[in-house]
Amino acid sequence: MNNKVSIIIPCYNVAPFVDRCLESILDQTCGTKDLEIILVDDASTDDTLSHLEKFESAHPEQTILIKLERNSKQGAARNIGIKYSTGRYITFVDADDIIYPRMIESLVKSMEEYDCDIVECGFDSFTDKRNDAPDSAGGSRFYDLSDPDNRREIIFKFFRTAVWGRLYRADFIKNNDIVFPENSFYEDNYFSGLCMILAQKYCVVDEILYSYYLNEKGTMHSAYDPEKTKQEIPVMDMYLKELEKRGIYDDVMKNNGEELEYFAVWKSYLDPLRMMLNSGSTSEEIFAEANYYAKYVRSVFPDAAKNKYLMSEDRFISFARDLLLMV
Repeated sequence: MNNKVSIIIPCYNVAPFVDRCLESILDQTCGTKDLEIILVDDASTDDTLSHLEKFESAHPEQTILIKLERNSKQGAARNIGIKYSTGRYITFVDADDIIYPRMIESLVKSMEEYDCDIVECGFDSFTDKRNDAPDSAGGSRFYDLSDPDNRREIIFKFFRTAVWGRLYRADFIKNNDIVFPENSFYEDNYFSGLCMILAQKYCVVDEILYSYYLNEKGTMHSAYDPEKTKQEIPVMDMYLKELEKRGIYDDVMKNNGEELEYFAVWKSYLDPLRMMLNSGSTSEEIFAEANYYAKYVRSVFPDAAKNKYLMSEDRFISFARDLLLMV
């Protein structure tokens, strides 16, 4: 492998986890010669920075350590990482996760074989004990996204809006000015939403190469938090307005309108509703909160309840559709 890969890792209060993450990067089958490991300490208040400084000291040729004075959440940390990156390719790793040994080599191989904008791999999860690396390599599937049917399939893959587990061509990100919203939660919805619309060539590697840490005390696994979760709406609003600003909204709606509409409904209504239902909230609380998200959806997509993907008889989808019709 002779193309540098920039691995961007935002770090905030991850002292118990970051060493194993970095160890998994050092274990890559491609070696570290062509890796640029960009560590962005987002004003951690624990011992994270000392772990990062120790790693930088041990691997100065591969490491760029950026120390932020003020916490700005992952969006700002990733944007800074992109700005500093010099690799031909970029991937994002969360500091409490690990990557399997073949990840970088496998994704770069498919990226170069198909000349893609983005390559995606499979993932699994772990709690406190790391999983063994999968034994077998998988095949790959290429998608020419000039075909609306292929675009449709990729939009649904991006319902998993987390940016990890994907390798991006750096000039695709930089030339299209794809950035993360800053000082906000759910910044991945915006970034991944733009990627799924702007990418022209996409590849899926059918192999588990990324492992996501299920930290039950972590942010995304906490109980429903209205103040945090309601940020899904301004992020979605920013995303839809960005499509209009770029002059591509009408074309997307013409070719993949129901898919884009369902993506917006899922991220700004169904996701929060599912969290509410799992939070132990009372029926009265759920109806009151759900009304807030449903009103936004109906203001942007008045006929969203008629979306063909909401016609499912799945119990949750049916319940969500009925609530949406009540607004």
